[in-house]
Amino acid sequence: MLAGLGTLATAGLAGCTDLVNAVADEALEDVNVFNETPEALSGSVTVLAPDGSTALEERFELKAKEPDEPTEGATAVYSDVWQESGAYEVTVEVTDSMYGAVERSRTAEVNDPDEEMLAVGFGVEGEDPVTFVVADEFTDFATQ
Repeated sequence: MLAGLGTLATAGLAGCTDLVNAVADEALEDVNVFNETPEALSGSVTVLAPDGSTALEERFELKAKEPDEPTEGATAVYSDVWQESGAYEVTVEVTDSMYGAVERSRTAEVNDPDEEMLAVGFGVEGEDPVTFVVADEFTDFATQ
């Protein structure tokens, strides 16, 4: 799914960003975990709400990302996580990956729970094997 959306994002950069964001808005939810690595990942994601309650606690099994083509099953999406604006504490953990055991926590500042979404990416370009980005449109993920 991410690769397909990435292809749409490339087209979006050519002037179709509204179409890209509309398609992504239908496919993505509040919290989205993407596997961009060449191997399958098993792990968990936990989100604590601003009041300290558990807003999300789920395990995921993500397939390996296939080069240059959409990979069904390489993304996990979770809806109805944001109940109010505020600071959400997000923790992801993978016990065995090409990076070894990985656990990362970040605060996700959500100002508009009806519009904003979180992307957690494994294997996205950068120094850290895990990235966290909060945005209100899919194309904003590429610019942060």
